[in-house]
Amino acid sequence: MHTSSNSGGSRSPRTSPPSPQLLQLLDFLLSDAATDVAVVARELGLRDEMVARLRCALDRITCAQEIVEAIVEDVRGSEKGGCLGGTGHSLGCHGSNVAGRRQERTKARVRSAFELLRNSWPRNYPDEAVEWLIFES
Repeated sequence: MHTSSNSGGSRSPRTSPPSPQLLQLLDFLLSDAATDVAVVARELGLRDEMVARLRCALDRITCAQEIVEAIVEDVRGSEKGGCLGGTGHSLGCHGSNVAGRRQERTKARVRSAFELLRNSWPRNYPDEAVEWLIFES
């Protein structure tokens, strides 16, 4: 059970976004895991049901990788700041507008990754699946 050290219902402090290096590490680990699962599945000669389950797991890993890539892009964009992709040209752009557009792009990429997963495995990811509920909140 998670407990908070904050007292009196105060909000927890904002945490900084994960560093691009940590996200890149996570991406490499996910990629290696996907490769290992695919190799083992091929070598074991598993029943069709187990192969389907492994394919679903690989699709989940791919979805997670796409989400990590979207987050990395978002973090890199926020570190560069400014307008026009961090070129330093402001051209009347406001930082909050740039951050808002960047967050919308990130959310769109995450949605796209989830939709691909749902289209491949509709029984596992109906509209009321917990993953969708978390994403939509």
